[in-house]
Amino acid sequence: MTLNTPSPWLLTLKLLLFTLFEQGDLDFKLVSKATQIIEELDQGRLIDQLLLLNQQERLLVADFKQRIKNQWTQDLGILTLKDSTFWIKNRKYIQNDHYLRHNLSERVALWDTFGSHLEAYQNELTLDIARLDRINHGFMKERYFIYWRYR
Repeated sequence: MTLNTPSPWLLTLKLLLFTLFEQGDLDFKLVSKATQIIEELDQGRLIDQLLLLNQQERLLVADFKQRIKNQWTQDLGILTLKDSTFWIKNRKYIQNDHYLRHNLSERVALWDTFGSHLEAYQNELTLDIARLDRINHGFMKERYFIYWRYR
């Protein structure tokens, strides 16, 4: 999913609201409460976390490329990184490169941190969806009798 495409839960929620509007039985109170819940869901936090992750990831990748350019080329000569035999042939050198280990551990820690943010966000979504379901269920239980008097 790209940043420009809406998430499936938002599409589902919009479809639910549209369906309720289409049926003609949606109370304004429900709409305002649902809108409030939708607006409070993210407030850009997840996108901000993703952008920060991307920025930090780029820095770590740039550091790795710099390491290859400055250190590996001096030690190993001509590098063919896309060739799997290069990695097999030089595996001892690569395994002993402590800078590379540090770089990789930083990247793993970065993704672990983002994973925990994503999990917390998913829990928030689950709670908000449950709140919307309760609101919708309460609304659907209500009965209306409409009387028109024609003159």
